[in-house]
Amino acid sequence: MQLFVQALQSRVTSWKEAGYAGIYPETRNILAHIKSNNFLHEPQREALETYIYLKEVLDNRSVPQIVAEYADSDTDFLKVLGFEQGVIELWSDLSPEKRTERIQKQLAGLGFAEYGYANFVLALTMGSGKTILMGTLMMYEFIVSFNHPDDTRFAKNVLVFGPADTGIVEVLKEIKTFDYSTVIPREYEDILLNIKYWYLEKPETPLNPLGNYNVIVSNSSKIILRNWSDVNKGNRLFELRKETANKRLTAIQQLENLAVFVDEAHHSYGEDVSKKLNQSRKTIHHLAENTNVVTVANLTGTPYVKNVMLPDTVYTFSLQHGIEKGILKQVTVSNHGSSNEVQSEDFVNSVVDMFWKEYGDTRIAEKLPKIAFYTTDITMLEQLEENLDKALQRLHIPLSKKIVWHSTYTGEKKKDADYEFNRLDTPESEKQFILLVNKGTEGWNCKSLVAVALYKNSTSNNFVLQASCRCLRRIGDNSVKARVFLSDENYKVLNRELENNFNTDISQLTGKVQNEVQVDLVVEKRRTVEINRKLVEILSSSNIKPSNIKIDLKKTPPKKTIPLIQEREISLSDDGKAVYRDPISVQSADTETQERSFGYYDIVALLQQKTHLSFTAINEIFEANKITRDALVKAVEKNYLVVHGIVNQILEQAISYEQKETIKTELLELTKAFPFKINVKRELHETDTEAFARSLLIYREQEEANGHKSQFGFHVNPYNFDSTDELEIFKYLRQGLRDNEAVSDVYFTGGITNEKHNEFFFEYWNPAEERVSKYFPDFLVETTSGRYLVLEVKDDRAETKLAYENDKKRYRKGSITKDQLSSIVYAKEVGFDEFKALNKNFEYHIVFNGTVASNQQEVLEKIVKNKRG
Repeated sequence: MQLFVQALQSRVTSWKEAGYAGIYPETRNILAHIKSNNFLHEPQREALETYIYLKEVLDNRSVPQIVAEYADSDTDFLKVLGFEQGVIELWSDLSPEKRTERIQKQLAGLGFAEYGYANFVLALTMGSGKTILMGTLMMYEFIVSFNHPDDTRFAKNVLVFGPADTGIVEVLKEIKTFDYSTVIPREYEDILLNIKYWYLEKPETPLNPLGNYNVIVSNSSKIILRNWSDVNKGNRLFELRKETANKRLTAIQQLENLAVFVDEAHHSYGEDVSKKLNQSRKTIHHLAENTNVVTVANLTGTPYVKNVMLPDTVYTFSLQHGIEKGILKQVTVSNHGSSNEVQSEDFVNSVVDMFWKEYGDTRIAEKLPKIAFYTTDITMLEQLEENLDKALQRLHIPLSKKIVWHSTYTGEKKKDADYEFNRLDTPESEKQFILLVNKGTEGWNCKSLVAVALYKNSTSNNFVLQASCRCLRRIGDNSVKARVFLSDENYKVLNRELENNFNTDISQLTGKVQNEVQVDLVVEKRRTVEINRKLVEILSSSNIKPSNIKIDLKKTPPKKTIPLIQEREISLSDDGKAVYRDPISVQSADTETQERSFGYYDIVALLQQKTHLSFTAINEIFEANKITRDALVKAVEKNYLVVHGIVNQILEQAISYEQKETIKTELLELTKAFPFKINVKRELHETDTEAFARSLLIYREQEEANGHKSQFGFHVNPYNFDSTDELEIFKYLRQGLRDNEAVSDVYFTGGITNEKHNEFFFEYWNPAEERVSKYFPDFLVETTSGRYLVLEVKDDRAETKLAYENDKKRYRKGSITKDQLSSIVYAKEVGFDEFKALNKNFEYHIVFNGTVASNQQEVLEKIVKNKRG
């Protein structure tokens, strides 16, 4: 239901703009890390935010419940649900129970159903990163469940269903190999180490999941509910055969708090979304009846089946949006006559001529451009190969640029074909013309594929859709347009399938223009900055026997909130005693003392993790203190802080610690892991140049063409400024310092706020987010005397400047602490002061309004003064 998706997205946007209220601190930390790293595409971030909103703000309720709530207070919803105007006019006169009953009845007629678990459909078009999104959602589930084990909304185990009756596509293996540091903060890495992966590719692959944090990847045919029988009507009707698939099903039923992720989920709904579900959905229902299924997340490239939106859809990012956002290539689709005409030598000649003229052998992102010819049988493939060979020889193109693959290959021939096919999307591959039967449709990810041609009409409409879309995935700067060559009949089929599956058509698709431009940031001057950092080590010096350690279960730490950025660690308290700090576990004041369910071995495992003592040693401690297992379990279930009390008592007595501080010199890179790409939004009818000017993206060549030559700046080209104030200060410095021998260079570092590319930052207490954040200064001015000036540029809004001045005055008087600051601008300056304590050759200056000449002159004077020290 499109209206529901729009209403939900509107609320998610408002919630985001209001600061993500009502979520766990771990979730907030993940979102901040993702924003800082800027790794995910916009649709991936939006889908993640929607998922979090549904899980934490809307309490993981089902879509029908949420739709019913929206509809009860919105007449537009009632109209969409099919209520007559007369009923709507009298709606407020009905009792709440009657309104709910009527809405539920209407929803059932539209295919909505209550499954007993939350069921969400996230529809992101091909190439937008569904697999990476899936992995990110899993890690989010695991991190929250690890830190809040009693919250049953979150998964401790995950089952991933690929499409039925296929092998596990290679892309699903990315769930395990993906670098999760791009989306998950470092302090949660120890949680990720607990994950066990199970890829059930073969019938004989064993499945023996242990404990929690298992990720099981399969397709539904390898874990399927078999042998349904109508024994007693009205009851759950099934019996399990003793076979591998059902043994796996039984093993999965034993898992706690299970989330199911369904890849290419539109297949699992069947052809009619309002009718009985297929076997894979039945299997999920069966699991829900036999274990706690917390959520089913369905990821798909389209929310439509026969032009009907899947009822549980909560987020959509369409094929058109993918082209507009520059995630997919722009495309031209052409038709070339009847089926007989496209099976001719003329058609092949025409296609090869156009392909070679438009793409040739010019590499794109270091890879050769490729075209795939699709046929439906081997006889047709052999005819196609004969015609292709003639076309290649006519243009003097080596036949070695051709690869042929079909399912009848065996032995060494199959190995060779598989080898070449699997490395097509690499710089090493010299193949450009690909001939296929029963290969290379859904799940094939070859970004250097820029064109496809269907050599024969297909009896499968889905095949026409899948084959035609294979060449749309972006490559490089996405400036290359894709081409699709079809018969008249296949052209009509594609148009109809686009309408049924994507709610669009060929004319709309080919008419889309990119509203984002991708820009490569390249290094022109490699620069490093030498700084000092303080390293703190806590060293153990002695220990005592476990039997001599005294424990009192009544000694618990006070309930309080401490900074999220701290990591799980053993450290020294203010009085020099060793304590275990676990800020994630004790962050929430609301859940610290609530009752939970624990077993003795669960508690001992926690104590082992936090103290690093053996199971035997912990047992010995309890026996020496005459604490029985029942007494321990009851105490911890009543108040979880007892665990922290025990840990602190053990650490205070078991090991003596001393703190060792060392100062280490480090070289920070200003240009690390370059080049990399940024996206610039382009408005309707804007050229790239106009978009760059509006977005304050400045190239060195552009500045020099305007007569502004200088040896300073542009260590990276282009610079992407956030404000006119920054741009004006930069232009002034380039010209004003041109003949100044005191200055080595000027670096604009504020445009790259990702430590993977810019290591020059320092940490500060962020009063808005109530956590430690990274501060990337706007400018770094290097003088010839080895001194540096850190320059921060802000606008001159009265409230910003007033908050800065107030905090500065009160902090210097000692009337407020660092944690009580309200001005982010001054909080950054305090963070710099801590950095400067170890780096005396750095100075800091802030400019309010960089467009005013007097402020610019003040900066110049500060630089000259800083050179003298």
